[in-house]
Amino acid sequence: MNHFIEIQQDGDGRIWVMIHSGSRNLGKQVADHYYDIAKELDEDLGIAPSWKLSVLPLDTPEGQAYLREMTFCVDFAYNNRALMMERVSNAFLKHTGTTIVLDEAINIAHNYAVE
Repeated sequence: MNHFIEIQQDGDGRIWVMIHSGSRNLGKQVADHYYDIAKELDEDLGIAPSWKLSVLPLDTPEGQAYLREMTFCVDFAYNNRALMMERVSNAFLKHTGTTIVLDEAINIAHNYAVE
């Protein structure tokens, strides 16, 4: 698995918490499902995808369903990371007596769908 929590200290003494966690395979399952649908639609519509990537037109019911479901997966993953950060913060308080002051999170997803 490539999900982890990493705690680092920089040269200025600041503590950084990096959390890499996604939708716990749900996003992959949704993507795979709609990839199969896209391959069939491409054949039906005569679309020749480039780079061996299928096209799922967003003006189709399938395309709209994909966007809804992937939005759910992205939100689910974000909430997973937020809960993990809350637990890291609680662990710091419990074991060091120090409350973590969190700056704005840098939230980067690595799977995208383009409208």
